[in-house]
Amino acid sequence: MISRIRSRRRAAVALTLVLMLSGCNSGPFVELAQYNPLLRDDRSHEALYGPLPVERMKQLTELASTADELTPQQRQQWAVQLSQQLPSEPDSLIRQRMVEALGALNAPEAMQGLQAALQDIEPDVRRTACVRLAGRSDPQTAQILATVLGNDTDAQVRIAAARALGRFEQREAVQALGLALDDPDPAARHCAMQSLHEATGRDYGDNVEAWRQYVRGDTPNAEARPSLAERWRDTPLW
Repeated sequence: MISRIRSRRRAAVALTLVLMLSGCNSGPFVELAQYNPLLRDDRSHEALYGPLPVERMKQLTELASTADELTPQQRQQWAVQLSQQLPSEPDSLIRQRMVEALGALNAPEAMQGLQAALQDIEPDVRRTACVRLAGRSDPQTAQILATVLGNDTDAQVRIAAARALGRFEQREAVQALGLALDDPDPAARHCAMQSLHEATGRDYGDNVEAWRQYVRGDTPNAEARPSLAERWRDTPLW
């Protein structure tokens, strides 16, 4: 029974996404609109032109939440289509949902879209891409996040990149976080120290100079033990 429900849910998501990705009143998928439960009840505009932005966001959220139920081939298909459509999508909120879905699909083909999102004009889209890239562990992703941390003009995006790099043990991640110790934003500097602690297992608290020495390959005099307040403060919020 449960397997049948999941199969039907998978099929509904697949059909919904096909209609969503067609996005216009031309092409082979318009005729299928009558079978989409989101487009029933005589919504002629949606049937002709595709789902409205709010419906597209709902569909992308549904895709992200059910990505693990899709077959590898389906995940690949959606990753390719979303990656191709992301740069031309005019709505930044929809682009953000696309990035969330790409991260959830866990397909190699999603990397193209996630990298494109790091160049998005909207900081929230770039920040979401950093969060989604945190789920990967390969050296290439660490290098990509390091570049974002060193070059992005938005402090919140740099903070997201620093947090993501805390999950990588590669030397590139440690070096990038070391450079972030000189970030002009205090919150970004603090996040860099937290991520260095997470990535290396070392603990120098908020001692910036000790962290600098460690990143350079020197041995700081002593490890700082955080207070109870510092431990509570360092608890990840996302």
